[in-house]
Amino acid sequence: MKERKQFNFAQRWKIAQQNLSPLAGSKRLGGPLLVCLGLVVVLALTPWLWQYKLDYQLKQLERYIADYQDVAALDLQVTELQAQRAKMNTFRQIMIEKKKDPQAIIAAITKHLPSASRMLSFALEDDNSIQITVILNEPSDITQLWGGLSNSDLFMELDISSVSMLEEQQILDLTLKLK
Repeated sequence: MKERKQFNFAQRWKIAQQNLSPLAGSKRLGGPLLVCLGLVVVLALTPWLWQYKLDYQLKQLERYIADYQDVAALDLQVTELQAQRAKMNTFRQIMIEKKKDPQAIIAAITKHLPSASRMLSFALEDDNSIQITVILNEPSDITQLWGGLSNSDLFMELDISSVSMLEEQQILDLTLKLK
């Protein structure tokens, strides 16, 4: 007689499962257990990996900030130099205009003279040098005159021909070179 085949696959699967050895069931559970164990390990390591990533990003940002601090310092220097250049250009324009007007130069010089001193003569040369004669009452007035004219930013060169250290009234011949 012909063998009859069952079309009930669920019943055939149960029969096949009963015929398998007990080790076959544990092999089926081993794969998912390994996957679960791996997932637990990955989840346990996630905070440390995240911290490592954040530390790396923080170091990168600090490097970028350090680069920008150098740029900011250079930008500040450039700004200061541009301000000085503008100031010197303004001063140069004023001096070019004042070169034509000796009264403005005399007023700038007398502003820096000591209070008890007087200017006797003034001569403006073509090469922007000025010859002046000044009467000073005390030797301390010489240092005040020298400091005032040096710090005025009006002159490149200051030259005093001779100075006496005696406590008497002095007449000084000065040669000044305008900037």
